Amino acid sequence: ANQAIRFGLTIEGRKVFRRKLIQEPTRCLKCHAIGGSHMAADCPQELDTCGTCGANHRTSTCGVDNPDLFFCVNCQTNDHAAWSRDCPTFIKKAEANRGRQEDARYIYFPTDDPLTWDTHPGQNEQWQNTDQD
Repeated sequence: ANQAIRFGLTIEGRKVFRRKLIQEPTRCLKCHAIGGSHMAADCPQELDTCGTCGANHRTSTCGVDNPDLFFCVNCQTNDHAAWSRDCPTFIKKAEANRGRQEDARYIYFPTDDPLTWDTHPGQNEQWQNTDQD
């Protein structure tokens, strides 16, 4: 797996690059709560909430395709849908998840080889300004 992450793979003549998957926050597909304590089968909400427009219907039946009409029920804003990976609530919960996963800071799966100990840029690093003006 580390070799595939580091050097990529060639599949049917095409070079593809891989990355280590990090567990993401759960999402209830009924109310679209991110990182909550329940899933759709156990959702306390009586009606479905659309993940695209925020109305009371299933996301799969939504006819809204204009991004100007999207509504995020988590952020209570209409600049993205609840399913968007750019959702600030999703990003915040995903970052919190990564902070709790011991090996999430590593690019590779750590082994005895020190090359696998590389971390993602900006993680666990203290940058200091060393310029002397």
